[in-house]
Amino acid sequence: MKRGLKILIIILVILAVVAVTILLVNHFTTKKVSNELTGNSISYDNTDAIATMDVVIVRVYDTYLGVVEKDDTTGLMRVSIPTGDTNEYKQNQEIRVYFDGIINESYPGSFGKIFNIEILKENSDITIPEKALKYFYSSRNNVSVSNINVTQTGISFEIKDTNEYKYEYKNTYTLFKKNPEAEQVEAPDMPIVTGNTTSSYEGSGIPLWEEASKFSTVNSEETVISEDITEDTVRKTCDWTNIYGKLASGEYDFSLNAEEFFIRIKFTVNENGEISNVASDFM
Repeated sequence: MKRGLKILIIILVILAVVAVTILLVNHFTTKKVSNELTGNSISYDNTDAIATMDVVIVRVYDTYLGVVEKDDTTGLMRVSIPTGDTNEYKQNQEIRVYFDGIINESYPGSFGKIFNIEILKENSDITIPEKALKYFYSSRNNVSVSNINVTQTGISFEIKDTNEYKYEYKNTYTLFKKNPEAEQVEAPDMPIVTGNTTSSYEGSGIPLWEEASKFSTVNSEETVISEDITEDTVRKTCDWTNIYGKLASGEYDFSLNAEEFFIRIKFTVNENGEISNVASDFM
């Protein structure tokens, strides 16, 4: 056998051994991962990635993505962008997240450890709900309250919201009064308002704040006039005469329900019915 042919055979044998070795390595390091929520199944070269989830991008941040679940768009999630990731992300992309199977209990939810992100579609067929857009794009920093006018029988004020996706400002409110008997006991300095506009308190002792005395069951929505002043500004005028009557002297805290938060306006009524110490805040 000629020397050149022997060398060729040796080279071919070496190449065959290398090819078999590569196949064996891939066989034992490539793991098929699946996601019980979506039913997706795809091979990915990382033995630690045991689950996938398909999501739709709502907003792209520097180090993470704000997303909604593809199969349940009410589910908001944060997706950390892995180190070394070179994908170019944009809103409405449909992506697949490869992770360790852990979803942290937070709001929005977040993944334990993310190993890879795959872009499935540049434009998803899923419609991003407005609530998700508001959550990731809107901020209370873009909301202000002005032109506050308080009397013993009502209040009026203007809300300016410059967010692209504006919050909803409802016509439901509650009026709290500071309890002077609670000054000497340990109690919170502000009431905690639940979604149904009833108050609850932490700590012990007499509540420092409690809802002002009511003499009827009239719903607060029936006592509010809402006017759109400009595209960004709405005026609320509340007449609580038929709910709380004419306010006696004391310190008060007015709470209007807004989407995701409350608008709070505190004020004081003196013995002569004069209003002072008017200040607004969010909670």
